[in-house]
Amino acid sequence: MWRKKRFVEHSSLHSLARELGVERRRNARVNYPRRLNAGLPQIAFEGYPMRAYDISAGGCALHDPGEVLGKDIGVEVALTVHFRDRVEDVKCRLVGRVDHRRHIQFLNLPADHAQTIAKQIVPGVCGGTLKNSFKADGAAPKLIAREVWSSLAGDGLTLDVDGPRLAQAAFAGRANTIHRQSWPTNGEGRPLSHAELNDLILFVANVRQPTAAVIALQDELENLMLEVGG
Repeated sequence: MWRKKRFVEHSSLHSLARELGVERRRNARVNYPRRLNAGLPQIAFEGYPMRAYDISAGGCALHDPGEVLGKDIGVEVALTVHFRDRVEDVKCRLVGRVDHRRHIQFLNLPADHAQTIAKQIVPGVCGGTLKNSFKADGAAPKLIAREVWSSLAGDGLTLDVDGPRLAQAAFAGRANTIHRQSWPTNGEGRPLSHAELNDLILFVANVRQPTAAVIALQDELENLMLEVGG
């Protein structure tokens, strides 16, 4: 009986999603870093900023412990999407809720703004494709690399064991070196701009099933950006 009831509930949710016009996996979706937006839009409701879990060109997931967005799936709300250089009022629909998480569908986001989001999330999409292809353990010989993550698209993340270099990251045709006590640099040795560091943070923040070393790297990069007020 328990399994049958669970199946019926799950099926009805999918039916409702289809009625609301939600197409799962239609748009690539990336996670926000834990402590900053990394260049991704800030979402607000009635002037109050809301914490975003993830975003795509078609919608986002928001943290709503106070249920200011309401409880009913299908209700329409107006959200303000703050881009780097402009603000857009967007008509949205609540299409799902799990605990404090609210899944939102953008209804009238202009095509150029949707394209902007699609471009902004590219580093996160690249990070989400990485697989851990090597992890040194205590019994292994000492190697330069502690962990090696790679994807079929040629993106990669290598975490070093020791020395002045903390890690190397390559995505979307760009190489980045993360140093232990200085600002990250690109493939030519030039310090990253704030926008480039945001991209790097977003890349690392979207690694699936991150190890403790990857999480520590994300914290290190976020700390750098927070120190300069990014």
